[in-house]
Amino acid sequence: MIVFVCTGNICRSPMAAAIATQLEKGHGTGVQFASAGTHALEGHAATQEAIAATAEIGVALRWHRARQLTAEVAAGADLLVALDQEHLDYIGEHFPEAKVELLDFVPDPYGLDDQVYRRVRDQISVAIEARAGAWLNAG
Repeated sequence: MIVFVCTGNICRSPMAAAIATQLEKGHGTGVQFASAGTHALEGHAATQEAIAATAEIGVALRWHRARQLTAEVAAGADLLVALDQEHLDYIGEHFPEAKVELLDFVPDPYGLDDQVYRRVRDQISVAIEARAGAWLNAG
């Protein structure tokens, strides 16, 4: 299981998990992707902008509900993927035993317009595609 980590778990990390899951479906490796937040808005849906941005590329996000990055989530992950340096630092401080990497510095689109969400979605997609071979072959 690869878990993407952002702050509220309503924008970046759920978009990343959904995009990676969609990519994996084409490969059939069985690698699973999920997401969590360092300060998650537990139980909240993804933002409407995130839902719309992913829907434009055929990726469903309406099912998502935010969850906190806990010791249990971290322990169950083969890899935690931080979406910016703040998340990488948080993971290092709270879960030092976790295997972690930085996806890219992905700016937080929360509260911004649809165009920003599209740029963030595209940045996430490019970064995931660059790592997909290693992630999908490791499963």
